Amino acid sequence: ANHEICKMLKLDSNWIAEIIRKRNAIEHPEGHSGKMQFTNIQRAADGFVLPTWNRTTGKKSQILEDIDACLWNSLTFAEDILVNCIREKPAFPHIDLAEIPEADRDPAMPIRLRVVPTAELMTKIQPPSDLKK
Repeated sequence: ANHEICKMLKLDSNWIAEIIRKRNAIEHPEGHSGKMQFTNIQRAADGFVLPTWNRTTGKKSQILEDIDACLWNSLTFAEDILVNCIREKPAFPHIDLAEIPEADRDPAMPIRLRVVPTAELMTKIQPPSDLKK
């Protein structure tokens, strides 16, 4: 229960379960997840309402927003699993992975993770304080 991957699964269980329920609602429409209902783009007084979807047992939400969130969540989840696996059995024990703050990412290539030396390695390669002068 204290393993990092178990903690991730617990934190991410709601959005993962909803993806599974949506898939089940499509593949097994008479099952426990209900049926999927889709509403196409609609005209409204102030413009248009984007397409929505919902399970008969759930609330309506915009398809494009949900798919965007699903893609983002899936990619970051996969990256986080990879980071945890690398940390579990590191090939290079003095190297770690760190997340680049979103504000510091290049929009043209928004890399999320980078390789960094561990804190232990940094203390070993720092010169003694009397040599810094």
